Amino acid sequence: MDTSPGIPPAGKPNPPITIGLPRARGLAWAASLFDAATGLSTLEQHYRARPVPLDPRAFVHYALGALQIDYRLNAGSLDDIPATGPLLVIANHPYGAAEGLALADLLLQRRADVRLLANTLLCSLPELAPLVVPVDVFKSGVNSASIRAAMRHLKDGGVLIVFPAGEVSRVDWQARQVSDPPWSSTVALLARRGAARVLPLFVEGRPRLRSLAAGTLNSRLRTVMLARDLLAMRGQTLGLRIGANVDPRELARIPEAAQTDFLRVLTYSLGTDRESAAAADSRVLAPLAPRCHAQLLADEVAGLSRYRLLEAGEFELYLAPAAQMPRLLDEIGRLREESFRLLQEGSGLARDLDRFDPHYEHLFLWHPRKCEIVGAYRFGFTDAIVARFGVDGLYTRTLFRYDARLIGQTGPAVELGRSFVAPAWQKSFQPLRLLWGGIAAVLARQPQIRYLFGPVSISPSYSLEARRLIAETLSVHHADPALAGLIEPLHPLPERRQVAAHRNVISALADPRLLSRVISRIGNGPGLPVLLRHYLELNGRFAGFNVDESFGGTLDGLVFVSVAGIPPRTLEHFMSVSGAPTASATTP
Repeated sequence: MDTSPGIPPAGKPNPPITIGLPRARGLAWAASLFDAATGLSTLEQHYRARPVPLDPRAFVHYALGALQIDYRLNAGSLDDIPATGPLLVIANHPYGAAEGLALADLLLQRRADVRLLANTLLCSLPELAPLVVPVDVFKSGVNSASIRAAMRHLKDGGVLIVFPAGEVSRVDWQARQVSDPPWSSTVALLARRGAARVLPLFVEGRPRLRSLAAGTLNSRLRTVMLARDLLAMRGQTLGLRIGANVDPRELARIPEAAQTDFLRVLTYSLGTDRESAAAADSRVLAPLAPRCHAQLLADEVAGLSRYRLLEAGEFELYLAPAAQMPRLLDEIGRLREESFRLLQEGSGLARDLDRFDPHYEHLFLWHPRKCEIVGAYRFGFTDAIVARFGVDGLYTRTLFRYDARLIGQTGPAVELGRSFVAPAWQKSFQPLRLLWGGIAAVLARQPQIRYLFGPVSISPSYSLEARRLIAETLSVHHADPALAGLIEPLHPLPERRQVAAHRNVISALADPRLLSRVISRIGNGPGLPVLLRHYLELNGRFAGFNVDESFGGTLDGLVFVSVAGIPPRTLEHFMSVSGAPTASATTP
């Protein structure tokens, strides 16, 4: 009967386990004590009890059963694993051998060409040897032969499982957390040269305290304790989270020096709390207010001809004081709330209206034929508002602490906010372009305005990891330190100590397009919010970030756009899409 290489034929006695760990020499009693202390003797009992012959897949399955270790997929599915082609599977390493067995068992259900880059000690088991690309963890320097073998396997179109840390997670005292030590840059090298897709996979959990202590003292001691750590997993179920695979072309867009850290951040992002904002939001939401009668809205618009900024195709754009448009403002409040709730934001009220709306002006896009509001923006001219109410008359004072020094620094400015495009129009780019065309028209009519500023929201529908990365990256690459020194968020994001991988990734994300791709990957959805991208196109700079719990936990970035710093071509673009201002428009 044919058998796999190295596996005893049926009927032969099971050979003992022979693992070449450094162990006590010279005295039999010392060797026995070593085996008992490390758990090797117990593993040998399980090994002797195995049925023979077993192919690698059957042996992995037997080992998990004998050790009473199970696993479950808490995110993703087998369908996320490409059925063909070179695939590099990367994972964090919280336990040791347990996740190696679990990942091998999982992937062998999908592919037969699975190999595991792992400790050469595993090759002592004949059943596992065909699965393992061996690495000598006690050898200093690079295991060149192992890397070449791994590369050949990928180039042949196979699956390679790698734990890039090379050892089990440990305490990072600087970051005050348990995580993998720095990942080897070899993982990115394998992906590049093997032209392989990369599949990030997160293993939930953390090492035992004893393992953490052992690893802190000596990495060789931790390796010696792998058998005991494996036995300690008895009766446990490992939670696994599969991410979306990374195409070689996508990885190539990341600077090579940051690729390994990028892959690590992707992997660990799978372990962040992905509870939906809808589930986490315990607020009781009031039913939306009924829509105002279309004819009443049309009648009110008819009285605003002096406030019309422009006409563009089937749309009209107005900027009017709240006192001149009470019904329209009620409808704007209703549409705001409806739009914001789609993003897990909103005030929770029937209409999103507040104490600032009456003394602000409102830019709104009107569709005459359909008699409906298409989108809107709230305008606060700081000179007029501060003269009448002081800085407390500005909405952003409810999010950030600042005083008159900030207004003195900016000079004449417009606070923008509460922007939306009505749900029925959100598939069209035209409404937002026209709203920005209206802003450009106001700037053309009021050349004394030096700054546009206001909160740009990052919805709770983004994962916490994605929101953090947006805030941290913008604070590094797109900040205004002078203005940031004048403001303080009332409810800042909780601070965290960044591991080196996060710092390295952030340093490589100066290009907003690249940041958007990373956020899309981490958040498993859209990239940067559209409005935030628009502000960056205008050379916007951020002065701080605040969590607005009264608005569903939205993260607000306080952005400042220097009118003089807007790229001329960008400003011309917004002016061109809006058309020329109408002769009837007055300076607001």
